This record gives sequence, structure tokens and C-alpha cells, in this order.
Amino acid sequence: MRSSPASRCSPGARTRGIAFVLGVAALVGGCNRPTIKEAAKSSQNLILLQHAYSKAIQELKRPPDNAKELAPFLVEPGAIDEILRSPDDGEPYVVHWGVDPRAGEAVVLAYEKNGKNGRRFVLWGHVVQRLNDEEFKTTRFPARYPPPF
Repeated sequence: MRSSPASRCSPGARTRGIAFVLGVAALVGGCNRPTIKEAAKSSQNLILLQHAYSKAIQELKRPPDNAKELAPFLVEPGAIDEILRSPDDGEPYVVHWGVDPRAGEAVVLAYEKNGKNGRRFVLWGHVVQRLNDEEFKTTRFPARYPPPF
């Protein structure tokens, strides 16, 4: 008859194992958990834009051509003016309408016109990044949208 793994352990090994599990549980469940910093509002807006843009492509079978076509696919369709404006520089995001982010290499789909403190949020493919001016100059733009520099 085979014995269970627990019955093959010495009492000392079981005690150490239980102490280890309880120690890990105390660390994980303790009161001093690190807090997660909330994403910047501009980054959140670009993420909402990206999600709506992807939904629009699925429904329309093509990328949206303008904000009016995008609006029904936003989580809060009435908030399109707020979502399409950067809280960092107060300017509307530059959106490359009609670009399919699924086709080819990742390209800049939207970005803050000016940003803040020499940095701007950029929706590049399906990822939002905060880039300085030098980094921004190295990003790839859709063929029909020339870089702004």
C-alpha cells in the first residue's frame, strides 16, 4: 500500500512546511501592501481611445474615419470630447483616422500634440507610452500621416 506524501514527511518537515506557507500568507495578506499608482489621465484617455478604435474596426470592418464614427464604441459615448482632449496640454489628441493598427508594423495611432514637461503620451499600435521628444522622433508614423517634426 502506498503512503501519501504527507505521511512520508517527518513531523519536523511538516511543521517547517506549514510555517513557510503561513509566512508567505502573512507577507501576501499583510496590511503593508504596496499601492498601485493610478495611470495618468492622458494615458487612460488613449487607452479608452484604443479600445473604442478596436471595437469600431470589428463592427465597421474597417478603421473609423473620424470621431463621429468612433463615438458609439466608447464606454461613455457622451464623453468623446473629454476623451479626445489631452488634460496635460489642453489640446485635442492628434488621431490618425482610418489607420488599421493590425496591418503591418506598429505605427503611431494617436498622440498628445504638445504634452507636458518635454514628454507626451503616444498610442503606438496597441500600447500607450510616454516619450520624450527624441524618442518620439524615432517612432513610426503611418505612410499617409507625415511626422510633425
